[in-house]
Amino acid sequence: MAFINSLKPSTTPEGLDPENQIQVLRERSLQTFLLIALPLGLIAYIISIDNQLGNNNFGLVAVYSFIFVWIIIAALVRSLPYILRSASVLFILYLLGILELITSGPVGDGRFFLLAFIILSFMAYEPRVGWINLLLSIISTAVIGLLMTIDVIDQHAIANQANTGNVYGWISSSVIFIIISILTSVAVAAITKGLSEKFSEQAKLTKDLLRERVTLEEMVNERTQVIENRLTQMDTASQVSRDILSMTDARMIFDEAVEMIKDRFNFYHAGVFLVDQRGEFAVLHSATGEAGRRMLENHHRLRVGEEGIVGYVTSKGQPRVSQLTDEDSVHYHNPLLPHTRSEMAVPLILRDHTIGALDVQSTASSAFSADDVRLMQAIADQLVLAYDKAQLLSELQVRVDELTSTQQQFTRNAWQSHLQSTGKHYAYKYKPDTALQIADDINPEAQKALETSSPIISKVDGNGQNQEQAIAIPIRLRNETLGVLNIRYTAATSPQEQNEIANAVADRLAVALESARLMEEIQSRAERERLVGEIAAKVRTSTNVEGIMRIAAEEIGQKLGVSSVTVQLRPSSPPALDISEEIA
Repeated sequence: MAFINSLKPSTTPEGLDPENQIQVLRERSLQTFLLIALPLGLIAYIISIDNQLGNNNFGLVAVYSFIFVWIIIAALVRSLPYILRSASVLFILYLLGILELITSGPVGDGRFFLLAFIILSFMAYEPRVGWINLLLSIISTAVIGLLMTIDVIDQHAIANQANTGNVYGWISSSVIFIIISILTSVAVAAITKGLSEKFSEQAKLTKDLLRERVTLEEMVNERTQVIENRLTQMDTASQVSRDILSMTDARMIFDEAVEMIKDRFNFYHAGVFLVDQRGEFAVLHSATGEAGRRMLENHHRLRVGEEGIVGYVTSKGQPRVSQLTDEDSVHYHNPLLPHTRSEMAVPLILRDHTIGALDVQSTASSAFSADDVRLMQAIADQLVLAYDKAQLLSELQVRVDELTSTQQQFTRNAWQSHLQSTGKHYAYKYKPDTALQIADDINPEAQKALETSSPIISKVDGNGQNQEQAIAIPIRLRNETLGVLNIRYTAATSPQEQNEIANAVADRLAVALESARLMEEIQSRAERERLVGEIAAKVRTSTNVEGIMRIAAEEIGQKLGVSSVTVQLRPSSPPALDISEEIA
């Protein structure tokens, strides 16, 4: 079935370019001609063989047999080269035409074979080949006619058909053949040329469309690649910004930022400059690589407004790019960075003030686009925000530490004052089956907990077979240790759940103790205010100085319960001596 399908003219054989439509049409026309020639040629072959065998023309029998076999091969074997198949078919038509002219003269079938030879030449090849074969057919016809008229070619086989030796007969038949051949050739040539031109235009249009399609695809791919690269850069910038904003150490932000920028954007070098307090120099604060380390050791700096792109940016507060550093007079040629070919610097602006610049360098010329400038500026803005946030957090932490220290000191002083004023020793010890006791000593683990302000868990050597576990938990309030909670368990290990409960109790105990202290302090102040009010009320009952002094001494002594009270006014000074009177 596949073999039969391969013989169909509509099937394009292997080895033939399907895009070359004119060649495909020629091959299909040739295959159609061969398929039609097979049955017709078989009939003609049988008739010719019978006729030639009767006349003992074994040479023509061999020629006709070879011709028919070759037509079969050319029709069935489409894998043969087109030029071989078409040229052989044209040669067979030309040979049959010549043989028919020789055997039958101008009134035979030779002219039709030659006419088919001419038409197929126009269809199978370029018009130039058709015109050449037309000329060849005319010349061949004239030569055979001439040779017959002068009896060079034997005429006995066709003597009964016409007077082939009559020159006028040959001329008349040849003229008719030439006219028909020319008219047919012109028509076929015109049709073939038109088809060829149309196919050529279509092929050219197809190539142009394919070329435009390829160009468009390349443009789309290029644009897609640019968009993907830009999206990748934006995503990278977003990641860098997130990482920068997550930092809280102002001293490390710039160091980490330049490393991230260099690695993630594949730059040759990255650095951060900060303007000094006087605004004279942009001092290198952070830089990447060995060159950056050496520049930091050398305290590398650039004068603002005068040296390098960094100096320009810190002076103007605007980004600047040098696409060809060798040709840029503003670029600072750093011997530690010899491979720099492009440089870009963007300002670090904080509250409308340029505090420095972010500088990046590349080994490629024209490495930075306008989008890159905007991208680096966005990162620089995030870098400034992170730096400002870290500084604010650092300052806030200092304030918090100061406040915590103040609160701790206040708490310490308040409790020291409270304990001194009360003169009491607050230490209580509880044991099962015994009354609550006042503790006179302090256990080692409790002493260690007071010194370290952290829980202490230790084993205690017990008497006999019982083993004890001791836990000492400091009672802390505002980072100040007020006391200690010391618990012992008769067990091999201290229960974790009870330890957690003890820690929670210690925290609550600290709050309760502070509340009680404040309450006692409030009550003490209220009592003082009451005593002062009573004494003042008694004093106000007298209307003379002596009475007030007497009442004050008596009331203060009674109310305060002291052993003695003395209230006195300052004695008056002796009168001054009048020296002038004594002299007189």
